[in-house]
Amino acid sequence: MNKLNILYVTSSTGRSGGVRQLIHNINAVRSYGHNVYLCCPDNALLLHELHADIQIFFLPKSGYLFIKKFTKILQKYNIHIVHCFHGKLYKLFLFLKFFKPDFKLFLNRGVIFKPGSFPLLWLPQLNGIICNSFASANILQKYFVPKKKIHVVYNSVNINRYSKKQHKKFTITYIGNKRPYKGFDIFL
Repeated sequence: MNKLNILYVTSSTGRSGGVRQLIHNINAVRSYGHNVYLCCPDNALLLHELHADIQIFFLPKSGYLFIKKFTKILQKYNIHIVHCFHGKLYKLFLFLKFFKPDFKLFLNRGVIFKPGSFPLLWLPQLNGIICNSFASANILQKYFVPKKKIHVVYNSVNINRYSKKQHKKFTITYIGNKRPYKGFDIFL
């Protein structure tokens, strides 16, 4: 397999399920020998959880500076794939694809709400949308996002971190918050 140069992008500064998946994704892709880069805010909490050898680019304050900076980064590092978590930034990469169309653009989506800018999801410049559930994928299909763009990849958890070996006991674990749309009542 060829070594890929993959840029992960997030605008999140906090700790969420999406940030956790971003970290798992980075670690998994690195373990396969690919080159991983990250773009995030300079005060993002995930910076404390990453390997020191990952090249990090900080988000500029304006859209113009973003486009100028990432046009150079895409070229200099020969980025093959841009994977956007927390969908606000994928719109800027959609714009960049008009000038440097040779990278693949993916958006991670883990919510079951109506997409705010769903017509952009139809554009051919967006190569795919990674949903963390079929419920999330079904919402996109309701807005006529092409099925060939939608890929379901479930969230992952490092279960060894949370589990304790206890014999003759059955343990059920829920990781998430209790907001109604999360389905905690169904879990119970």
